[in-house]
Amino acid sequence: MVYPKTQNGLTVCVQPVYWYSQFQNIILFIESWRNQGVTDFIVYFHSSTKEVEMVLDYYQKLGVITIKPWPTFGDLPPTFPEINSQVYRIGHTMASNICILEMKTSIGTIVDFDEIIVSNIGYPDIFSSSKIRLTQVGTGALEFKPTRIQLELKQDMRGFDSNSLKNPTLVNKQGPVKALESITVPSK
Repeated sequence: MVYPKTQNGLTVCVQPVYWYSQFQNIILFIESWRNQGVTDFIVYFHSSTKEVEMVLDYYQKLGVITIKPWPTFGDLPPTFPEINSQVYRIGHTMASNICILEMKTSIGTIVDFDEIIVSNIGYPDIFSSSKIRLTQVGTGALEFKPTRIQLELKQDMRGFDSNSLKNPTLVNKQGPVKALESITVPSK
């Protein structure tokens, strides 16, 4: 079927995992987003530490995330730039475009492992809030300005220490806005 029906839900696409080592961030990320109503995660995987791979495999076995391989590009003649050194930057744009096409839910967003969108207008979670707000005439996406917090996550390889969540620090630093988008599919 060319245009499968979208499911009622929220998909989070993660930028390509490229030499990633912070497995604690992934646990916090997935559990926080699940608490916000996320129904699907799509993760593009290139490379990481074994701890990160173990966490991703765990969530994939639970059926929470879909892991898709991310390529290493072949060698080019020396007259061309080294493409693999640019995978991180180029990969963001490519993964975003591909992931939008792969979303099967009614709402989607594209973020990094250190980004969580939280509703601040009285709804229990971002999915409930977005579902209502995106039904307003002429609304195709919701934009969110960032608020940054800093957590002191311990680099203990034995697991995640929830004590590191007790004293977050607000950081006054600007960043790019994030969006939740209505994923519309033409009906037949």
